[in-house]
Amino acid sequence: MPCTRARFTHLIIFAVVTVLFVATGAPAGEDLPPGGTFTDDNGNIHEGFIEAIFAAGITSGCSPDGTQYCPGDLVTRSQMATLLARALDLPPAGADYFDDDNGDIHEDNINRIAEAGITLGVKPRTFEPTAIVPRDQMASFLARAFKDLEMPTYDQFDDDDGNVHESNINIIAANGITLGCGTGAFCPANPVPRDQMASFLGRGLGLTENVPPPVQLPETGPLSEAQATALFSLYFPPEDVADAVHLADCESNLDPDAWNPVGFGGLFQHIAAAWESRAAAVGFPGASIFDAEANTAAAAALKGSGPWSAHWPACAAHIAAG
Repeated sequence: MPCTRARFTHLIIFAVVTVLFVATGAPAGEDLPPGGTFTDDNGNIHEGFIEAIFAAGITSGCSPDGTQYCPGDLVTRSQMATLLARALDLPPAGADYFDDDNGDIHEDNINRIAEAGITLGVKPRTFEPTAIVPRDQMASFLARAFKDLEMPTYDQFDDDDGNVHESNINIIAANGITLGCGTGAFCPANPVPRDQMASFLGRGLGLTENVPPPVQLPETGPLSEAQATALFSLYFPPEDVADAVHLADCESNLDPDAWNPVGFGGLFQHIAAAWESRAAAVGFPGASIFDAEANTAAAAALKGSGPWSAHWPACAAHIAAG
């Protein structure tokens, strides 16, 4: 099997090239460091638009330190209000439109989009700020927000017939804001995650994707936190990536070549006696225990079967202690 570091670099480069091919004209990471602004979206197909809406001041990420975007988190109606209010630079509202958002951090922006006619609420005086936004509602939010969109000339999808939002779904499809979710399908009831929302907004605003250059792994020695985050983001769910970095730092000091003479090796210090079967089970038959990508994939599979403490009790306790 090829060298891990080369394999991971090639994987990231392939992901970036794929996005560039799909999004014609997207600049390759202009003015961005390797990996870009956020550490948890590296290689994500929507990363170019995530960077675009960050640069436009529409998002600041999801973590206090501004290093994470939480691409897999689902967008709530209150968050949607803030994204749209920032995207359109809406002025303050002159009235309080709803009763169930009092004290909500997004209340001001909820009122702004209500005054602009972007939301009608779910019933009189009710907005349901914490409800998750499904794709059909998202279509209506965007169709009302971007008022100069061209009208569709035909029905774009088969799975939204009779949906109250169907006309708006067709509008955003006709204007290239959505590409659907498969041949002839829009998946109207599916929730909208933050990474997809970035692309919807970016296309609606006519922003240009800005895909950052890939993170390069060092030839030898430990990974940096950014490099580990980029690698782990490919295998762990977004909510587990930060803990995975801390765990691997505890287990191996983020060194893919770390070896414990007792019989543990690699980033996540897998048991050598169990390594062959673990590697094969995640699609890396014959990989070395020091293969950083294989070691990570096997760790993600173990985490998927139970808590950190089930396989890494000492370092899991370290994570839990903060």
